[in-house]
Amino acid sequence: MTSVIEKLDSDPTSGNEFMRKVKPQLDDLLKDKHKMVSEFMVIFSAGTDTTSHVIQQVLMNLHQFPEVKAKLLEEVDRVMPDGQEFCYEQVTQMNLYMTH
Repeated sequence: MTSVIEKLDSDPTSGNEFMRKVKPQLDDLLKDKHKMVSEFMVIFSAGTDTTSHVIQQVLMNLHQFPEVKAKLLEEVDRVMPDGQEFCYEQVTQMNLYMTH
């Protein structure tokens, strides 16, 4: 992040519009390490809470709709035979659907 700020300091026209607008706030944040850690903790905890909520909802829906769970397990077995390790390429091969 420091290199982006240094680049914006040396050439104010560089970077995208978003970075030019947030640069003053970044300068202020980098001066106060306690404030910076606090902001990152807020961002991290917000993301964690959202992720856990989504996972909880998915698991609850899979429990409520066993036929959807069965289709999902069949699809996972199709793209991951023999218990292979899960990777992004396999997700792109899956036939995902929104209805049951």
